[in-house]
Amino acid sequence: MLRFYQKHKRVIKISAALLLSSGLGWLVFEVDRTRRIINNALDTSVIDLLELKSNPDSKQDEPLLKKLIERYKDVYLAGPKSKLTYMKFIYAQQLVTLSKTNIKPIKKIAIYHLSKLKNLEPWQFQLLSQMCDAKTAVSLARISDTDLRIIREPLLRNQKLPHQDIIETVKKLLYQLNSSSDHLCIAYFLETAFSNDHEHHKFADHEYPNVGLTRIIESSENILPLCIESLLHHASIEDQAKEIAVYKGLQVLMEVYKQYPDNVDVNISICKILSHVSFFPQFLDEMFTIGWIRILGEWSRNIDLRLSLPAVKTLANLETDKHIAGLYSRSLYVLYPTCDSEEETYVDVIFIHGLLGGVFFTWRQRGNKETLGLMGKQRDKGQPKSRKNVRLDKILSDPVESISNDGVYFKCPPKNENKLMNPPKQHKQNHSRELEDDFDFVLYDLPIKSNEHGKGPFVISSVNTSPNDEYTQCWPKDWLPEDCKHLRIIGINYDTNLSMWAPICPMERTKTTIDERSNEMMIKLLRAGVGERPVVWVTHSMGGLIAKNILCKAWNSNDPKVKSIAEKTKSIIFYSTPHTGSKVASATTPTSYVLWPSVEVQELRQEYTGLRDIHQNFLKFLEHNPIDIISFIETKPIVVTAMKFNVLLVEPESGNPGVGEYFEVPLDHLEICKPKNKDSFLYQKTLSTILKAVEEEKNYSRLENP
Repeated sequence: MLRFYQKHKRVIKISAALLLSSGLGWLVFEVDRTRRIINNALDTSVIDLLELKSNPDSKQDEPLLKKLIERYKDVYLAGPKSKLTYMKFIYAQQLVTLSKTNIKPIKKIAIYHLSKLKNLEPWQFQLLSQMCDAKTAVSLARISDTDLRIIREPLLRNQKLPHQDIIETVKKLLYQLNSSSDHLCIAYFLETAFSNDHEHHKFADHEYPNVGLTRIIESSENILPLCIESLLHHASIEDQAKEIAVYKGLQVLMEVYKQYPDNVDVNISICKILSHVSFFPQFLDEMFTIGWIRILGEWSRNIDLRLSLPAVKTLANLETDKHIAGLYSRSLYVLYPTCDSEEETYVDVIFIHGLLGGVFFTWRQRGNKETLGLMGKQRDKGQPKSRKNVRLDKILSDPVESISNDGVYFKCPPKNENKLMNPPKQHKQNHSRELEDDFDFVLYDLPIKSNEHGKGPFVISSVNTSPNDEYTQCWPKDWLPEDCKHLRIIGINYDTNLSMWAPICPMERTKTTIDERSNEMMIKLLRAGVGERPVVWVTHSMGGLIAKNILCKAWNSNDPKVKSIAEKTKSIIFYSTPHTGSKVASATTPTSYVLWPSVEVQELRQEYTGLRDIHQNFLKFLEHNPIDIISFIETKPIVVTAMKFNVLLVEPESGNPGVGEYFEVPLDHLEICKPKNKDSFLYQKTLSTILKAVEEEKNYSRLENP
């Protein structure tokens, strides 16, 4: 044994040293692990963080919060059945506390990590929701993947008051609003809807007959939704929405919502009322306490655009930490981003519809008529299936050239002629994919005529074509963000009439002329920050006239902020804009006596000098501000009235502004702004124009900030 030790003495010593070192290393690791577990149980850095007295605008304390986040990372990512679930809940409570700080970088990080919390117990979410304040709740509701259970829900959400009691409560609110306002529409509604009510005096006579409304109110079941419509009309006029909140209308609306939680039409009306109230940030805490922030978060994720877009606008207006209060006013809808996004915005894209149009109608995808009454994104059975499936069948039957109603497919030189002629069975899938890459596809909705300035794209590579299984009710909202990043997309909505026979609210100062609408929209766009970055205008019909007038007014303004709208404009796209008027609007004198055309229609007459003045001013603006002009014009008449009368609403002579690129497309006035799919020339040309503006701004930003 001694001889063995002396012979291997060196090896034994080295082995013993290694064994001892390993043991000491294991001991140090276990001590450090125990220390970290104890620290996770009570993290004193949180106390240090909450007691910071640094400058609220400083970012020097951000690493401390990041250290805290990293320390708890494994804890809060643990599953619901983990023994560390309760520790994750403690971590969430600390985040809620941090989210209330006035230090913006810390607040931002805390809210972000709160939005990532998943798989907590229901009671834990409920407790966290009681800890959150109103501003934190709004920020969380605007993050797309937040578990909304972390936001306070309405008290006794599933318990309803008796129907008749709610009617009486709403009626009392309407009487209060009527007594404090000169708005005659409420008086008219109350007199008609509650004509048997003898507790209140009869209102003053007015010029509106009540036969129609009396016919609608057939039972107490539909009185309540009509009361909400009356409140919505009242809220949409000037600052009347403030009065609804003052008279505790937010709580009344919640009771109505509990009666109709699944009634889309009632919910849309309530959501629009809330969007008007959101213009007054002093009511944020009350909306949060009642539970509206949670409901708005749910509505913002609804597939029905009529419900989701007002909810998105309401939440954006309430998030005053990032911008001024009431960012998006009555006529503006933010189409993208619909949730809080870290993506930098380079370009604003403004969509303006035409006569009788709207955000929820004008910018649909062209498809099966059966889908026109539905809202949201869904499968359209009238659309062709994947374009690639159609193309391959055609190509394999005739590899040289195939022509169909869907377009023309051109064959490029094949990469391997032998494979093309007789592909092995085991390589059939690869052969199909390779064959697809050899073809360019001619776009849908190609123009039949253009001027010398007209440029493509007219074809698209087969690898870039898009499946057409999804139908969209708003292609600017669903398609553009997928194909072009760094955008803010705003849709302008305004009311129009063809005839003056329609009743008009006597208290509403309706902006009907192009000049009045332009002034109103310009003020609202300025409030939304339009003019701070490059702008692209996309317009249909009369919307193009309004956009031109806004640019001319902005260019001639002495206010630098107003002038920036014109200076920042990069391009404008016209879909069938009647630059010199429409023959249809120029009705004969006997016809005018019958139709009594509205101011909007009268201004579209060819003899109206205002249109010529606007266009001349626009051409002068272009002399100093050369921008891209794209014009699409219809060539097919549209069927109007039950008599099936065909009318070409905008003729090519009127639709041609005389500048820029001009295309005549074989579609009618309503179809011209509704692309068939993403492979439509109408969409691809619009997309390429917007991409150009984004790329130019990117390059400019790189030069400014190398």
